[in-house]
Amino acid sequence: MRYPFRKPEYGLVMRDMRRSAILCISALVASCAVAVKETGGLSLSYQRLPVDMFAQPGPWQVASILSLSSSDPEFGGMSDLATNGKGGLVAISDRGGWFGFQPGFDPDGKLARISDPWMTPMLDRNAVPLSGKQSADAEGLAALPGGGFAVSFERDHRILAFPATDAASDPVAGPDLSLLPANEGVEALAVLPTGDWLVLAEGGEQGGSLPAFLGRPGAAWRSLSYPFDGEFRPTGLTIGPQGVPYVLERAFSFPAGPRARILRLTLGGEAIGTDLVAKIQDPIPVDNAEGILWLPEPAPLGSFLVISDDNFFALQKTLIWQLLPVGAAIAPFTGTPRA
Repeated sequence: MRYPFRKPEYGLVMRDMRRSAILCISALVASCAVAVKETGGLSLSYQRLPVDMFAQPGPWQVASILSLSSSDPEFGGMSDLATNGKGGLVAISDRGGWFGFQPGFDPDGKLARISDPWMTPMLDRNAVPLSGKQSADAEGLAALPGGGFAVSFERDHRILAFPATDAASDPVAGPDLSLLPANEGVEALAVLPTGDWLVLAEGGEQGGSLPAFLGRPGAAWRSLSYPFDGEFRPTGLTIGPQGVPYVLERAFSFPAGPRARILRLTLGGEAIGTDLVAKIQDPIPVDNAEGILWLPEPAPLGSFLVISDDNFFALQKTLIWQLLPVGAAIAPFTGTPRA
């Protein structure tokens, strides 16, 4: 994960007078935080942050935000999010860990609570827990059609396949990642309905584009170009309605702070096409957005979940945003360039 400049001096970044107001409200909500505990021992608290006060123009709106915290020193660093095929969600940590929980929703489909949290370390091919930043820096996550997960790592650039979260991993015969910068590796990967894997790197830019790859393990991989505007970089991929891939991008700068946006992708030729779908930015509470997941249910028109990486830094937060479409179903991709 590449976090530009230095770690921010605050976790939830707002601007002007609204920043102080929102922080005060968050402090009041914190007193109502709900504590949950899994049988295996993970104690975790979550709080639902207020969002109804914010005017949000556009067809997508942040409908719910949960802030998660735990006294466990291994909790944090969440890099991506996936479903476990049993109604639960699974995230990965950039310290080589799994974090899972059961989401709970209001009757209208808004994310309201979590239960049954758990954590367990990722295992190498010899069933030994991954350790050390060089080998355990997990960044991208994709649920595999036949079960299990694929996880991408940076620093030691590679992709591993896990039959289950408690199983030993196997190396994936992926694309050549040797030229990627150490801390700017594969942040996003997804398995398309065709069976092809789409892999996006956050670094290694050349001529206004970032490296991307399309292919299948053990077969030939095709190099693609992903458009880069000099600011926003891809950090997560998910497969949405009609099998269309969506990407989460993140940017950070002073004084603007962290921002995120969701783009719809089109594949065809060597250049990947993009179309802006939604933004997460001031005045909405924002942090270091890293992972994205499309959920077709229970919200009537589906929703996106986005999770943040707190960098194991006390002034940042592990947040989960839920974005819902407003007023109409999701429009098909038109090929319109992103704004």
